[in-house]
Amino acid sequence: MSAFPHAIWRTALVLVFGLVTGLATPHAKPSDTVPPRFQRAPVLKANPNPSVPLAGVLSFSANESVTVHLTITDDKTGDRWSVDYRELAAAHTNLPVLGFRPGRKHSVAVRIADAAGNVTPYERALTFTTGALPTGFPLIKLVVPADPLRSEPGVTVFVVFSPVIDRYLVAVDRSGEVVWYYRAAADPYEPRKLANGHVLFLESDTRLVEMDMLGNVVASWHTTHHPSPPQGSLLLEGVDYCHHDVFPMPDDHIALLCKELRRNVVYPSSAEIRDAPALPSANVLADRIVEIDRRGEVVHSYSLWDLLVPRDEAGRYARPLIGYYSFMQPIGWFLREIRSFVPKDLAYDWSHGNTVTYVAEDDSFLFSARNLNAVVKFRRSTGEIVWILSPHENWPAQLQPYLLTPRYDVARYATIQAFWPYSQHSPIALPNGNVLLFDNGTYRASAFGKPWLPTDNFSRAVEYHVDPGARTVEIPWEYRRADLFAHFVGSVRWLPSTGNILSGFLAVTTVGDGKGRCVKSQDWGHESWQEIVETTHAYGQAPQVVFELRIGETACGDGHTNYGYRADRWPSLY
Repeated sequence: MSAFPHAIWRTALVLVFGLVTGLATPHAKPSDTVPPRFQRAPVLKANPNPSVPLAGVLSFSANESVTVHLTITDDKTGDRWSVDYRELAAAHTNLPVLGFRPGRKHSVAVRIADAAGNVTPYERALTFTTGALPTGFPLIKLVVPADPLRSEPGVTVFVVFSPVIDRYLVAVDRSGEVVWYYRAAADPYEPRKLANGHVLFLESDTRLVEMDMLGNVVASWHTTHHPSPPQGSLLLEGVDYCHHDVFPMPDDHIALLCKELRRNVVYPSSAEIRDAPALPSANVLADRIVEIDRRGEVVHSYSLWDLLVPRDEAGRYARPLIGYYSFMQPIGWFLREIRSFVPKDLAYDWSHGNTVTYVAEDDSFLFSARNLNAVVKFRRSTGEIVWILSPHENWPAQLQPYLLTPRYDVARYATIQAFWPYSQHSPIALPNGNVLLFDNGTYRASAFGKPWLPTDNFSRAVEYHVDPGARTVEIPWEYRRADLFAHFVGSVRWLPSTGNILSGFLAVTTVGDGKGRCVKSQDWGHESWQEIVETTHAYGQAPQVVFELRIGETACGDGHTNYGYRADRWPSLY
């Protein structure tokens, strides 16, 4: 199976047709029938950057400006794919050649074409041999092969985190073969493919990186708390710590999800006892969305604490809405701020934002607050709330007018908890204006409510139709499976060519029941494997699985054995 099917083959056919008819470029000279010549023979070398080993670099020169066409063959399977480089140049140096499979010998046929469409093949095929995947590389199993007619073309991309193996950003083709991977020095959060072919991602919590597909950093921005900023990296002035998500915007700006420390605020002392006395002076980690330009200048900044915590007439903040996870006290950046390990000094993880999505159609942002079981839409220009998708319990009176009213079939959703999202991730706006998200379902209860048992719970990809005028919300589509429960992390992607949905159950959580069986768990430390599922997306019809991939072992989780952060489908590696 080709690593770059359909789209690349269509590109190759278009280029070949142009070459045959002499229409390769608008500058073609019909009277020119002399083919170009190689002046310096093509040489294909291993990628000098060891972080991306399944890649090569091609260099050669010709007697005139030419484009390049490669035909690559996997000598073991006979699979073949092609790559075109359309830029006219007499000398091509270090062209990235991607998509090689691990532990294989490959043949690479090189062909050049001039502006008039004259073609010259190189006299012999080049060879390129790759090493095996590294020891400890996660097990990848193709559960459902890609449906050749209904599955979205491209490569499936995912992140692997684990304390027992290295961190990886991995791409596999439609047959489940690894065709590219990046061995990361730090956690690569939310990798986004850019129009120029590069990848934008957060490196751990203090650096934003733009990287080419050979693993070379081409741009870098760092926060004020980066311990040793790399040379040439741009400082994000006034930005302390960013996490979870990065979103490239149409005007070449970048939206980042960041944290801010709120000191000495009134904060609930329990998520189970409603009348428990408040903490009079707590440290709280709140979320901030920061929009930057390419120079690292902060263009907009939105405090979610200011947006979601009302003040009284004297300007004092009210007791904030909380969820079951709002009492987590993660250790990290804020310890350097507070300089204390004393539990009462640690900061509570109030909202735990995990997604920021820009919606160009109405110039707004979607923000996902995992710990509050809430998706908030607000205007980019003013920061004004448009609506809040969340269970209605415990919201302060000032924010209740923004809550969406559910419209649902009680026969389909026996309880309201089965309708709302809980601990959700990855909300995105669909072309029809609906909101698609991954509903982890953790506890399926608001603070002070009764949590669902893991055996009764579920995770899902779910689509919500919002009527902003009536402030109502309903569910036109969802996909869930009894065998896939992921109490934390997950993702959804809408795939543009087919309209399919790619769902990432990225930390399937199980634990042994003492009787030799694995059962669902919603406790930390039992993450077992990742399941990435592509389904059809048609209203009124049951979703059909057209591709399914499993990463990691399916044994009962015994401590963060394998989990990821986001799964995506890129049209190609280039």
